[in-house]
Amino acid sequence: MLQAKAAEDAATKDRKAVEAELVQEVGVEKANGSKTTAFDAFKVTITTAQNVKLDWDKYDEMVADIPAECRPVRSKREVDEKGISWLRENQPEVYAKLPLTITDRTPTAKVERV
Repeated sequence: MLQAKAAEDAATKDRKAVEAELVQEVGVEKANGSKTTAFDAFKVTITTAQNVKLDWDKYDEMVADIPAECRPVRSKREVDEKGISWLRENQPEVYAKLPLTITDRTPTAKVERV
């Protein structure tokens, strides 16, 4: 497994080097989008994107100044797994009422040289 991981890391490094060369050759025109260029028998598409973060503390201080229809945020409902575990152990009657679907996750393996 260690050899496979090392081979994977080397392949990723090589792929990223080739991608950097392609980006240099094709060029990037905008921060978000894609550009397709034909090279002989190949078509190369360069896709770009940006990560956007918001300072939530500052946003919370000024959100009242932004009309509700212009607020660039969404709320995400997600399960509090620790809360579910706590309910299962401490409030089984409440836990039993919850419409839960529980599935097993794919196991992962980590091998380290010691």
